[in-house]
Amino acid sequence: MPNLTKKDAQFHTERTIDQLHRFGTAVSMDQRYQEAFPARGVQFCEDFYQGLDACDVVVAVGGDGTIIHAAKHAAMAEKPVLGINVGRLGFIAGLETHELDKLQLLVEGNYQAEKRMMLDVSVKQKEGIRNFYALNDAVMARGALSRIIDWTVSFRGT
Repeated sequence: MPNLTKKDAQFHTERTIDQLHRFGTAVSMDQRYQEAFPARGVQFCEDFYQGLDACDVVVAVGGDGTIIHAAKHAAMAEKPVLGINVGRLGFIAGLETHELDKLQLLVEGNYQAEKRMMLDVSVKQKEGIRNFYALNDAVMARGALSRIIDWTVSFRGT
């Protein structure tokens, strides 16, 4: 799951694909990336969620926002996420772009998964209840004017 709006993300995604192939791994991506990676030996999935179900690991190439976005989808499919940082800071990335040789450890299963807490945010509105998942934080905003609202916060541990 690359974020191709990031500077150099295309280049580093190609490098990531090449490394994964070198280590004997099949790579699949959503079909919307087919034009960006036409000759890379990638299997393109017509259905995003079927692609998630079929994969073993989600690799996100971008910044922390890209990784958080990928993590929300991966969590629903109960898949681990490896973030490759092409952003500025990369607080939650597992690898930097100069560490792509370490993808071999992922392929060999020689890694330790770090569990992170996901937030399940439900908003009750006149139209019904809307659910959102968040990895890092959740922000409730309604514009420039403030008003008093009621909150119910609960914790369901696993």
